[in-house]
Amino acid sequence: MLIHLTLPVRQLATAIAFYDAVLATLSASRVQSSAHAAGYAATASSEPCLWLTPDGARAGAVGTRLALAAPTSAAVLRCHEVAMAQGAVSLSPPAAMPQLGPNAYGCVIQDPDGHQLEIIAGRGPADTRPLNDSADDGWQQEGFEHYNA
Repeated sequence: MLIHLTLPVRQLATAIAFYDAVLATLSASRVQSSAHAAGYAATASSEPCLWLTPDGARAGAVGTRLALAAPTSAAVLRCHEVAMAQGAVSLSPPAAMPQLGPNAYGCVIQDPDGHQLEIIAGRGPADTRPLNDSADDGWQQEGFEHYNA
């Protein structure tokens, strides 16, 4: 269903430095760039699925939250570490996330433009409960309050 997602950013060069470093920890990389945009994909031969475009008026204004898959919990830890070094804010530090599945482990960070990124490992085909599950199993964890709204 999803072909790509575009995130507006205040300064493209700053955003590129952040996403180059952070997405590398998830085995993704910048595959296209120009003075007007940067595109990221899981492999060098893939079409970009994440685009950054300079649009300072809209950067972070809409509360964008994007979940990204990490291959392992170690990758979640490394991604969080790199993101913090690149100026991110930790909204939910790396921890078990049973509300996302029995083996889920992740964190939530906010990039320098205000976009929130969930970095999650351990979700498989059996872990497909909708995020609005009515069971009271930890949805009030920091960074996830809006799922109960």
